[in-house]
Amino acid sequence: MQTPNIKPEIRRSINSHPADTMESAISNIETACSGTGKPNTRYPQLNADVRSIALLTALAAVGQFASNIYTPSLPFVAAELNITAAQAQSTFGVFLLSFAAMQLVYGPLADRFGRRPVLFTAFTLFLLGTIICAMAATLQILLAGRTVQAAGAAGAASALIVSRAVTRDRFDGIELQKS
Repeated sequence: MQTPNIKPEIRRSINSHPADTMESAISNIETACSGTGKPNTRYPQLNADVRSIALLTALAAVGQFASNIYTPSLPFVAAELNITAAQAQSTFGVFLLSFAAMQLVYGPLADRFGRRPVLFTAFTLFLLGTIICAMAATLQILLAGRTVQAAGAAGAASALIVSRAVTRDRFDGIELQKS
């Protein structure tokens, strides 16, 4: 596919490095972080560290993304479910309440069972809650879906807390400050 007004060397770069896959995006981050235009082969540990930081940053953003992207749709939710604006806003309140309560639970769970299983479980809960919300036909089902979604988002957002712990586990001293 030809894209107009793009220099041929840039077009070749875009075509040879499609940014639609996570692996190529990580490769692009590694290349950018190495400063040489080539992937960092001299310090292969940095590649894994860059991947970890990118993943933990993305996980930490899930909760904010779920609440911020939902806010503009509240009038449409109210119209679609035939509910008042106040009832539609209650779904946001339920999300925040569940989100706050579950953050207190995920810290001890991560200490007890490990960080990775807790993050995977939380992300699965988030996806399940999102599916329930998408299929909701009544306010009650939407409230239940937002509660499950928030429970998962809190675990994924606790990735912010867990990511700090992982960062402290992986780095120390100046490396910790840089990450």
